[in-house]
Amino acid sequence: MEQVGSQLKKIRLQRGLSLNDVQKGTKIHLNILQAIESDSFLNVNPVYIKGFIKIYCNYLGLNTKDFIPDYKDNPTKIYIPEEGSGRKALPSEGTNIKIAGLGRPKKLKKIFVFLAVLVIVILLFFTVKIGLKKIRISSSTREVIQKTQNPIPKKTLKKVVRKSSGTMSAVKPKEAFVTPQTLKTVSGIRLGMRVKEDCYVELRIDGSLILRNILKKDTFESWQAREKIELSLGNAGGVSLEVNGETLQSLGKRGQVIKGIIITKDGLKVSR
Repeated sequence: MEQVGSQLKKIRLQRGLSLNDVQKGTKIHLNILQAIESDSFLNVNPVYIKGFIKIYCNYLGLNTKDFIPDYKDNPTKIYIPEEGSGRKALPSEGTNIKIAGLGRPKKLKKIFVFLAVLVIVILLFFTVKIGLKKIRISSSTREVIQKTQNPIPKKTLKKVVRKSSGTMSAVKPKEAFVTPQTLKTVSGIRLGMRVKEDCYVELRIDGSLILRNILKKDTFESWQAREKIELSLGNAGGVSLEVNGETLQSLGKRGQVIKGIIITKDGLKVSR
């Protein structure tokens, strides 16, 4: 049978037929026709080989038995798909036909596997990148929170005025007095407060309560009065005061509570 294919090819060429002509006439796939003419079938059930050769011989008007002496008609039918139908012939188990283009599915499979791995790697990269970014943001936020925590001891905060009682327990400093020479002569009184650490502040301007709250670190507040400003601080060392543009020395230590700070046109005074 090794010479059958070459004989059929020789006859085809003598009749001036191309493989495409044979394919259209027999409906046998072009790759199978090439395998027949090159005798390159491997591990193929002889029934299928003989069936294809019979169809080829019938198309050329030849007697199949002249090429396959022991050929007998077999009721087994071979399905030959039409070109472009999308259906494939079902060869017997273990069939292995050496035809061109057989490696394409394997190549496509490798390409799909490569693309899938590439997508997974990209997803992992962005997942890790986003995770690291969140960790950095979390660390930065934690540092900011730690820096902005209230530095005033809890025991000192408990001494701040309670609204219900209206009293204040505090460490009273010695009486301090700022003379008018330390203040600039301007109309009214202008008080500026630069908050270096969180500080409880109670403020009255010309007898009216203006503020009773904790001012946050790194803020600056200013107020204007006509006659008098009364001030109480829960963290005297945590603020810096400016009166009419003149920066005053610190009135107390960090965490120290001072009440009874009075600022008038005559100067600043801290009562006992």
